[in-house]
This record gives sequence, structure tokens and C-alpha cells, in this order.
Amino acid sequence: MNKPIPSRIHRTHRDNSVASAQTDQGLPQGLPPLSQLPDSMRPFYGEAITEEFVKNFLGNKAVVDAYYHPRAIAGVINASDPASPSDLPTVIPMAAAMRAATQAAAMELIKPHERALVHLATIVYPCGLFFCAHLDDPHALAVGPQFHQVALMRSMLLEQPLKKLKGRHTAMGNTLAAVLGLAYSAEDVDLEQVSRLATAVHLANARITTLWAPPEPAAQRH
Repeated sequence: MNKPIPSRIHRTHRDNSVASAQTDQGLPQGLPPLSQLPDSMRPFYGEAITEEFVKNFLGNKAVVDAYYHPRAIAGVINASDPASPSDLPTVIPMAAAMRAATQAAAMELIKPHERALVHLATIVYPCGLFFCAHLDDPHALAVGPQFHQVALMRSMLLEQPLKKLKGRHTAMGNTLAAVLGLAYSAEDVDLEQVSRLATAVHLANARITTLWAPPEPAAQRH
């Protein structure tokens, strides 16, 4: 039987004020990378392998743009709110992903040594959704991208970061890929573990999916 991935979660006590704006490869000035966000928003994973994955993921400027571009969301107040986009509240995708990640990591079905990985998986899971929504129209409110588009984009955006992670840590890379619904080697994962982690990731991302990919109005389903 395969052993669970050896992932640990670490927290440090730091000032909860916003981290100083710094520039990183692929990051526009003023947007700190995930590893530099304040402790109140994320755990410090404590493993160089995981941090390298994050760096590879956020090394794509298009991904960063999608995660940090404010989006007007009608559903924040009321899905039928007739207000114009300029009057609606805006949400930063990364902030929404961070909230979902904290929720997933705190679920009872997640074991202590799995919390860092499920936190990371929850953050990157909606990358395809954020990217498609931003690519089509950052201010679109009516109908979000389709499932197949989102799944394909998630696969493309995570292909290289996951390939490098698998090269460094086979079990961790394949477990993360399996949790995200991407290609993996079955002999390198614990399917029971994958099921639990994937459940946490999907449940925590439910609100993000609702806000970024609202169902198509019945009148338009023809």
C-alpha cells in the first residue's frame, strides 16, 4: 500500500500587515508572490520542493494577471442584481482562492500532514477558471467559461510545474496531479487519500465556481 505523501504544514508569527511590494519573475511590480504573502493569508509550507512548485506556477505572467485582476461579481450581493458592472463589488481571484484554501485545510477529513498540500491544491485548482474568465472578459457577469474549457486550461497551465514537481518528488507530484484531476501514475498514489483531498478541494472551491462560472440562463440554452 502506498504511503501518504510526506507533506508538513508550518506557521510563523509575523506582522499581519500587507507584505511589502516586491518584483518577482513573471510578477508585475506591486504584486507579491505567494511565498511572500502575509501569514494571516497562507501557511508557510516549509518545504523547498513545494515552494519551487509555487514559483514555477506563478512564473507565468498570464497566470498572475488572471489571479490578481479585480473582477466584478454580481453574485456577491444578488445574482439577479440589475446594477451595472461599475456599481458591483469586485473580488480579487487570489483572495478568493486563499479563503477557499484555508477552508479546505481546516476540514476534519484532512490529516495534519496533508494540510499544506490540500491548501496548495485548492489555490491552483481554479487557475483554468480564472484564466478563461479573464481571457474572455474580465468584467463578464452573465455566463462563465464552459467546463471543458476550464479543464483544458487547468491542464495546460499546470503541465510544466507538475512535471518539474514529479521529477523532484514522484509521490507528491502524482498525488497533487490526481487531486487536481490531471494525469498521474496510479502506482505512486494512495487513492483513498486522493479521494479525501479532492473532496476537500472541490467543496472549498464551490463558491468560486458559482461566482466565476454561473449557470447559463435557461432562455439561452438552445
